[in-house]
Amino acid sequence: MKSSKHLFNNFLVVIILIFSFVSCNQDVKKEDNAKNRSPKEQVSQNVSSNTRTSYDNYLTASDIEKITGIKGVKLIPKNPKIGAGGDLNFSTNDDKLIVMVQLVNQNNYPSYKKYFFKADINGLGDQAMKGATIQNRAENLVAFTKGNRCVALTVFANTEHITQNMLTIEQTTELAKVIASRM
Repeated sequence: MKSSKHLFNNFLVVIILIFSFVSCNQDVKKEDNAKNRSPKEQVSQNVSSNTRTSYDNYLTASDIEKITGIKGVKLIPKNPKIGAGGDLNFSTNDDKLIVMVQLVNQNNYPSYKKYFFKADINGLGDQAMKGATIQNRAENLVAFTKGNRCVALTVFANTEHITQNMLTIEQTTELAKVIASRM
């Protein structure tokens, strides 16, 4: 049983990494196209790039504890090797991944919708959806746009109850609303 959990977690990490690489590649292509932008657009792009350091204020371990009831949540550094490939990554005190938050350009939203869509979410950002990163599994993704940004929250499987996620889709939506209110 332990090896099937390990295999499933490795599979989940691979799926998340593939999607992260696709998203990063799209951002690189957008940067390459910067040469074709007007000077005003280039300055706007540079300003938003320089403000990327404030993501820690968008969602905190305390926010997750308050909404989910999970105690001992911690923010961990980006480490795609363990599945923590987001701009913000949270785990339990004993290092079980809970949720990864990716903050990308709004142009990435259609990709989330194309590959993971289950239903729209009203009242979150400019447009929002929930979905599943693994077909025929419980919903574990909330993605939304606000202004020129797209935010995606991906919840990890509970390693002790492999058919369940660490958070419900309702809890994930509440966390997304916290982020949207701070953007």
